[in-house]
Amino acid sequence: MMISDSHALFEAAGCAMTLNNTGVITDSKDFVSTAFCNQPVSAFPLLEIGAGFGSNSISALKNGHTVICNDLSKEHLEIAGRNVPAEMLQRITFLDGSFPDEIDLTENSIASILCCRVLHFFNGQGIDKMLNAMSRLLIPGGRIYATVETPFIGNWKSFRPEYEARLAAGHPYPGLIENHRMHDSIAFSNKIPDVLHLFDLDSFKKLFTDHGFMVEQAAYINRQGVFPVECLSDDGRDSVGVIAVKPTN
Repeated sequence: MMISDSHALFEAAGCAMTLNNTGVITDSKDFVSTAFCNQPVSAFPLLEIGAGFGSNSISALKNGHTVICNDLSKEHLEIAGRNVPAEMLQRITFLDGSFPDEIDLTENSIASILCCRVLHFFNGQGIDKMLNAMSRLLIPGGRIYATVETPFIGNWKSFRPEYEARLAAGHPYPGLIENHRMHDSIAFSNKIPDVLHLFDLDSFKKLFTDHGFMVEQAAYINRQGVFPVECLSDDGRDSVGVIAVKPTN
């Protein structure tokens, strides 16, 4: 059965809808965003890609970091800016635009990058481009903190047999859904970009090792209490998170 008002489902769960149809925004922290915000302060700035209303960037600011806060939507960043304490504004830079094509930053200039629930809106080539750009920006020993959704979430449950068949056949991108509207059970597809690319734990870890990173931590994330129950997996494997390090040599 198709549920007609996904907007109401997510708002009832405490999420906010993005202003540019790129999914939902939540202030809830997971192990990835918590580690990003709480890492030791560096002489180099942090970068958040797809920051939404800036909750994580502001948390990092409050912990003493200098932050570059990026989002596609200028309106999102204006909202974020209004929530930054006045005495911290000098330590945050807002950059609207698509990463990496519209964001001009110096190589080896960023301590760590947070990219939460963004990469799953890109195909394989787009993800390759983003991870290569992140690697160039990071200082040696810098980290990427990233999360994506999994093929086990409830609202795309009908895609799972196709995913499992592709996985068994060795498909390079088994979680890439060419037409996610066919599998959407809550009418959420009109709230997100055309591409949807879901990952399990092993495939998400491999993505980073294939791009030369060392995976420091990786785990599934249970979104119970964050997402509507209609979107939850059967076993807590709703999202997957990775913390990966750029080698120092």
